[in-house]
Amino acid sequence: MKKLASLFLSILFVFVVFSGSARAASTVYVADNTTAGLNGIVMVNSDTMGGTGSFLTPSGVAIAGVAVDGSGVYVSSAMSVTRYNSSGGALGTYNGFGTDNFGGLAVYGGTVYVSDNTTDGLNGVFRLNPGTMGVAGYFLTPSGVGINGIAVDASGIYVSSARSVTRYDNSGHVLGIYNAIGTDSFGGLAVFGGIVYVSDNTTDGLNGIFRLNSATMGVAGYFLTPSGIGIAGVAVDDSGIYVSSARSITRYDNSGNVLGTVGSFALDNFGGIAVYGSETPEPNPDPVPEPATVLLLGLGLTGAAVARKKFRK
Repeated sequence: MKKLASLFLSILFVFVVFSGSARAASTVYVADNTTAGLNGIVMVNSDTMGGTGSFLTPSGVAIAGVAVDGSGVYVSSAMSVTRYNSSGGALGTYNGFGTDNFGGLAVYGGTVYVSDNTTDGLNGVFRLNPGTMGVAGYFLTPSGVGINGIAVDASGIYVSSARSVTRYDNSGHVLGIYNAIGTDSFGGLAVFGGIVYVSDNTTDGLNGIFRLNSATMGVAGYFLTPSGIGIAGVAVDDSGIYVSSARSITRYDNSGNVLGTVGSFALDNFGGIAVYGSETPEPNPDPVPEPATVLLLGLGLTGAAVARKKFRK
């Protein structure tokens, strides 16, 4: 056991040395529902794509979505939405009722938005107050049409289903829609700089990212990602487009060129993803811990057990 611990610390030292960055960078937050039943959030430096930390969430409770702002890290599971600090301390929870089945998550302007695909066929979006984690409002979307992703900016609330991406206002009025063509199957969603980014895991095995103009909901561009590798989530900032799959996290530019990649350990299973700029003042009393004080990807002992599979940048 001592040898294993020493090996793990050695890997941690090497990882920290090579993942350092001289300037402030954003932090990418990725859900990890490991195949061993552990669940948690992995944090990655957006510039180097090196790990900076992780924390565990309740074991056996799969994470459905993740969102981040200056007040915390918001994590949704089927029956709850919890706000954590960056060390994994729970700051507040909203618990679902009855047939609730929470999924995609976004935060904007002091409001948390979470999709709800209820088990009785109703679908909609809840708005939560992040300070109290109480309900601030909600609206229904078309019944029986599962929501796959959600994103928010000043122009609206963007909701993806397999066959469409729709922009709503806070009252649930439709402001615009992009309908899928052919084999499209839309999933994760993000919005940045007036562009909506949506993952497309087509039914014929192609995978990629669509860019939509948020005002017109027309196509502004797209690029392909590796075929046959389903996209789990997408997040965007001014440094790139971050795409998670079960086994990797990759940063792309708008043309689809790879700017960096994080691999995974044997039991990792990445899902929802969010990005938050470290240059933004963080009021959280528990700042992101230094890399030397935390475990790496794999949420702890998983990484040590498969040490030979180091991260690839």
